Amino acid sequence: DFFDLIPLIISSKLLLLIETPTIIIYNNTMIKRWVIWLRILVLSDSHGDIYSMKKAIDAQPTAEVVIFLGDGYADFEKCKPLLDGKQLYCVKGNNDFYCNYPKNAIIEEGGLKIYITHGHYEYVKSGLGGLLSVLKRNNCKLALYGHTHNQQEDNYDGFKMFNPGSIRNDEY
Repeated sequence: DFFDLIPLIISSKLLLLIETPTIIIYNNTMIKRWVIWLRILVLSDSHGDIYSMKKAIDAQPTAEVVIFLGDGYADFEKCKPLLDGKQLYCVKGNNDFYCNYPKNAIIEEGGLKIYITHGHYEYVKSGLGGLLSVLKRNNCKLALYGHTHNQQEDNYDGFKMFNPGSIRNDEY
């Protein structure tokens, strides 16, 4: 059944690949399946290390979407000229003072609803229960968050949560 197909998310440190199944149905018969890959570069917690951010961006030139998860929004702003033509998203972190970005957002990419946040409002340093609640409440299948500075990937009840870790000092 077409509606049972769920996008597959493959993560590798800073890069997410979302596979979106596409089916053509003609005269009640499935005749073709294409797979569309979307490359998403996910960055977080640069804390003034613009060099490491630029290095990560340079390492993923084919990424179509770039998401920054806070704590270094000024670094992200300085890197925007390197990201021309890409879809950009940014949320503010607990150290992003005087920042006009939202504290979290729900976006849709590759046919997938994604919740993006720095993570401090969801208390991710104390566990992922708050983040899981937000996913369920908003019918999102994926959460991207930072704040802990540690890369982490978790799956609970069909929901995926991914933290790229800190970009600072090549910690990624």
